[in-house]
Amino acid sequence: MLTEPTVALVGNGPGEVGGWVLPVARALRARAPSTRLVLFLPPTQFAGGHEEALARRSGLFSLVVPPGRTVATTLGLASPSPVRGAYRRAGAVRDGHGAGQPAGGALLHLGGDLWVSVRLARRLGFQAYAFVETPLVARYARAFRAIFVGSHTHARMLAAAGVPGEVIEVVGDPRLDAVPPRAQRGSHGVVGERPTVIFLAGSRPHFLRYLLPLWSEAALEVRRRDGRARILLGVSPLLDEGAVERYLQPWRPRLAAAGVEVARRPAADLLAEADLVVTIPGTTTLEVAAVPVAALVVLPLHLIGVAPLEGLAHYVARLPLLGPRLIRRRAAVVLARERFVSLPNRLAGRVVLPELVGEVTPAQVAETAAALVADAARLREIEAALREVAGPRGASDRLAARILADMTGAEGAVATAPVRPEVPA
Repeated sequence: MLTEPTVALVGNGPGEVGGWVLPVARALRARAPSTRLVLFLPPTQFAGGHEEALARRSGLFSLVVPPGRTVATTLGLASPSPVRGAYRRAGAVRDGHGAGQPAGGALLHLGGDLWVSVRLARRLGFQAYAFVETPLVARYARAFRAIFVGSHTHARMLAAAGVPGEVIEVVGDPRLDAVPPRAQRGSHGVVGERPTVIFLAGSRPHFLRYLLPLWSEAALEVRRRDGRARILLGVSPLLDEGAVERYLQPWRPRLAAAGVEVARRPAADLLAEADLVVTIPGTTTLEVAAVPVAALVVLPLHLIGVAPLEGLAHYVARLPLLGPRLIRRRAAVVLARERFVSLPNRLAGRVVLPELVGEVTPAQVAETAAALVADAARLREIEAALREVAGPRGASDRLAARILADMTGAEGAVATAPVRPEVPA
């Protein structure tokens, strides 16, 4: 008998927690306030170190399991009973692709190693689900009752990799739910009066360190080119105060003298004010589509060298002799393989957001940004294209509805949304 259903979410890293975990958790909480939510933070080199604190501050979770405890639970070195809570196990009899009788718990993979999520679900006796962007899930496809994707393009990619079509469900991207839409422009977001250009420095300390010189010089150059513009250097409030001050201190006098503001505010707040965002590849490039607001996406080659790598390669890259060689090879492979570096461009298969990739200089960034912000018609074209690429919101609610409906089974206590909505590719 089910007394207190539990949904466990698995994911780590600033993009995964902020863009996927929290929107889905809010949707689950809105649909079923009594549902017990647990967040597992698997160990990952992509984490910024502040994810646990962010999750706890949200107030959405009954339990946040840090990386060490997640590993211990996965390996059977720690009891899963604190996660189950008041749940009395229903018969979670799996048949084929994880299907079976309604279970008192569900686990949704939103990031990290898929093996960890599969193992955790088995340890807990929960039905397993996954939201993915890559075909790596094909190896574990039979462990999941449903595999959710953001677009029909992703669905075709998974099917081509051998994932059975009956478990693939297109729901849209929860990241679109993480950023509120801009219904109308405020006093700052009016091109032609005082356009606002925002440089986003990311949410990882090592990115901040390497981006600040490029962003600061570019911001100062935009100021020289366009004296009317309001220019902000956005620094995540989740970053350690000491690290921020250490990297910012050499630049503060020049930035202040030029009227460039340093804003320690969440990216979602800053996007609502912007006419143009200058950022690097990652979750932010889809968040600008959700607003929508035009963006210039910059990938300097030196940033590839400090970005985390997948799997064992990340640790080999830190070795004195092999590391630099591996990083150079990775940069060459990335640039040769990827036609685009921003998510909207990849989804559209064409240029929606302008990109600068390679040995990028501050002057190049400033020249491109100043030209864009001076062209109101071009900015509006980009915004219109972003609306088309992003597709409908509501993926978080569709995920929540499907999982909760499976958990309630024949009781029908949860009103469900369509399981397979038509989301544009």
